[in-house]
Amino acid sequence: MSLDRNLAFQIFRKGIQCGVLVLVIYAAVGAHWRNFKVAHNSSRMVSLHTNEAIGELYWRNEQLLSLLGEPLAVSEGLLGGPWAMTVGAPVIDPWAIAVLLVQGVPPTGAMLAGALLPIGLAVVLGRVFCSFLCPARLLFEAGNAVRRGLQFLGLTLPAARLPRVGLWVGLGALAFAASAGPAIFSLVLPYASISTGILASILTGSVATVMIWAAVLVAVDALIAPGQICHALCPTGALLEQLGRGSIWGIARSGGSCPPSCDVCQRVCPYGLFPGRRTHRPSCDSCGRCAVACPQHKLGHKLRWGVAALAAALIAAGQPAHAHHNKGLPHYGYFDNYPQVPTEEFIDEVGDWEVGAVFFNFQGMQRRTSDTPNDVRVFAYAYDLESERGYRGEATLHIDDASGQRLATFARLQTDQEGVYVLRQELPSSGDYTLVFELEDDGGTVAVPLAFTIDLEADRVPWGLLGAAAGAVALLFLIASVSGRARGARRAPPASA
Repeated sequence: MSLDRNLAFQIFRKGIQCGVLVLVIYAAVGAHWRNFKVAHNSSRMVSLHTNEAIGELYWRNEQLLSLLGEPLAVSEGLLGGPWAMTVGAPVIDPWAIAVLLVQGVPPTGAMLAGALLPIGLAVVLGRVFCSFLCPARLLFEAGNAVRRGLQFLGLTLPAARLPRVGLWVGLGALAFAASAGPAIFSLVLPYASISTGILASILTGSVATVMIWAAVLVAVDALIAPGQICHALCPTGALLEQLGRGSIWGIARSGGSCPPSCDVCQRVCPYGLFPGRRTHRPSCDSCGRCAVACPQHKLGHKLRWGVAALAAALIAAGQPAHAHHNKGLPHYGYFDNYPQVPTEEFIDEVGDWEVGAVFFNFQGMQRRTSDTPNDVRVFAYAYDLESERGYRGEATLHIDDASGQRLATFARLQTDQEGVYVLRQELPSSGDYTLVFELEDDGGTVAVPLAFTIDLEADRVPWGLLGAAAGAVALLFLIASVSGRARGARRAPPASA
């Protein structure tokens, strides 16, 4: 029997995760090899000072490193976590660049180039770092396996949902790092806690404090808030989520709608997302557990060919993209005085058609002074899945409210902007609506509905949240200032008599 490709993907992913953890441990153990290298530079001398087995390991490790270059330089480049290593070229965590900037230290060109790899990986493939390369995620998954075992034995465990404040945690850590140094990121980045804890424990021969903190994170994730350390609190996960909003690869549903009562994918998702209802992007890290568990076999990893083709064309042409694009169909449209950030995007498949729309519910920077503040601009497209072509012909589009009452009708002889129909309509309130496409199909007309939800207050300024964050940052600066004065007082020489 052939191995299911989704199950094979999980085996492959687990192999990568274990390999990364082994690499982190190997990099930490390499510190002892470097000590022997600097002190003796000879396997025979290492054997004389320790024993034959250690001398043999020293020699074999040197032979392995020599395959990649000068052994000592290669070993020093591997010291650190997945985003703090030199593997042919330096790989730098974007947060490390941010720390240098807030400390007033200009990063070198090599460091900036090193940050492009994780950024590019996120832009193209989304949050795959979290599901493949983060050593903390492997331990969190092991902790959740323990959780399932405890539940199987009858133990009732809470499942708290935490507020999604990962970016705020990162910004607060940056504020602290500006005056107190970057060590704070060993606590707020789970993968850094694991990597630093392993290194410190191996070098000191005892359990380091940061390793205890990492164990606390795993315990909280397993016993109190499953999946929430990564989903809600991790600054790296939050940053990658924003970078990967337009990623070309990820989990997608195919073959029509799922049964309304089925929520298997949500129950197995580490973050509690719902791929079956297509509400998982951009938070999904493409781990694929939902694809294995789906009883309808509707979920799997897919390449968004339209976006991939557009990206390839832009790279080949050497021209920057100046507009937000959807499924390879350019131009949502422009507001001259507002960046192209859509309020929400909705996509669905009905029969042989895929329909999608992006909604803007603001009128530029001056929405609050607009005469029509509830106007919504819609940039909609239809895609023929059978012929694999975007629909550009005659269409009638309707907007219905939740009760089915028709609010507006728009007739178009063809698309308005490069494969996209552009609509504008004032909606009475926030809530659920349906955009109905009436399209010409083999001489007849087919109606394809697209359900969407609009929040007319989505662009309001969260003054409460901003105030709380500002207070937290101010508290961090106060603690850092008091700590700095205390250190200065301890270092001051005693007054002469």
